[in-house]
Amino acid sequence: MEALQKQEEKTKKEAVWSGTMSSGGRLHLSLYFKNLSEEEIVRELAGGIASVSKKMLADGYIPQGARLMSSRDIAEKFGSSRQYWEKLLREGKLPYCQTAAGRITADLWVTGYLRNREEVDQYVKWQKIAVKRILESSPSKYATCPKCGETKLSASINRSEINGVCRAECGFEFTSAVPESESK
Repeated sequence: MEALQKQEEKTKKEAVWSGTMSSGGRLHLSLYFKNLSEEEIVRELAGGIASVSKKMLADGYIPQGARLMSSRDIAEKFGSSRQYWEKLLREGKLPYCQTAAGRITADLWVTGYLRNREEVDQYVKWQKIAVKRILESSPSKYATCPKCGETKLSASINRSEINGVCRAECGFEFTSAVPESESK
């Protein structure tokens, strides 16, 4: 009987996933699979992604008509060259996700950029200054906010991302990738 229980424990199938969303709508998935076939893993993943997508859609993180686009797609729909859009993606003027095939973004970000170029350009400048100041400051100290000039900019840094907020009245917020030179 004891041997049978040990054998059952060895072959016991387990699938655990959890998803969390930041206030900015960034999704983080944690996955754990034990003794599942590839088909079962795919089924579990599909179910998990469908559940999280449904929740994100219901909470307004994913707009109904959003369309993912490559720089080539953007060039075809909005004009200008593919290289121009790739430059904007590299500069952080359009949020993107890096995939094996390249960078992708949503058409909503492109529309927002086209409507508010000056504001986006200013925000990107402030964000770059904020990242530099935070990386140069002591981890437990506030940095000077590039928007209001007060020394109330706090941030948390993990391996790949910096999240910051100014605790002064301006409320400047940002999320940025940790620069390559800092993440190694």
